[in-house]
Amino acid sequence: VLLTYGDKQTRTVVSDYFVIGLAIVDFGACCIYIPVAFCSELPSLSSNILFNLDEGLARWFTIASLVLLLEITGDRYLAVCKPHKYQSFATPFRAKLMVALAALIAFIVSVPGFLIFFVHASDQIAETYGTFFLVFFIVIVVVSIGVMIVVYSFIYATIRRQAKLRSRMRSHMGQSVRVVTVETNVTTETQQTTSGEPEAIESCPDDNVTPSPRTSKKQGDRNRK
Repeated sequence: VLLTYGDKQTRTVVSDYFVIGLAIVDFGACCIYIPVAFCSELPSLSSNILFNLDEGLARWFTIASLVLLLEITGDRYLAVCKPHKYQSFATPFRAKLMVALAALIAFIVSVPGFLIFFVHASDQIAETYGTFFLVFFIVIVVVSIGVMIVVYSFIYATIRRQAKLRSRMRSHMGQSVRVVTVETNVTTETQQTTSGEPEAIESCPDDNVTPSPRTSKKQGDRNRK
């Protein structure tokens, strides 16, 4: 994804910046968070620093991904349901600003975990913060999923309505074309009939047949005989 959308020639719409931001977060989670989490589980490398770093990175990457998904949802809603506003609102600068805002929100939410370790807070404060963050995380995940379901339902309904409208417009246009074609054919036939052009008359093979000179000579010989 980064190689594809990283090319400026391939990046043609504003939504591509959100895709790039989400790809960076996922790539960072694979390259940074997973090795740290793996090392924190090893008895020989396990320490408080790695444990807190593991917790902080997990919170940062999770919140950043969630906020970016919400931003992509909003971007799609404006593009489909409010296309006129989207053309004036959606710019590359604002898209980059929204991606940076997602990273900042994730940092603000996850930084207390680092601060608690560095200030050597008591176990009670650390436990209280852990419980608070767990409840906060569950609530924000549930709310975010609910918001995305509702917004994408509006997007689906709008797309279905637009598809039906286009289908009706195509059918009306097809009927109009057929009516115009029939009227044109009738007008052409009427003009040809009233233009005074001679009509072809079929003659019977036995009537009004002019005899050839050879046939006339043979008939005269027979009459003389």
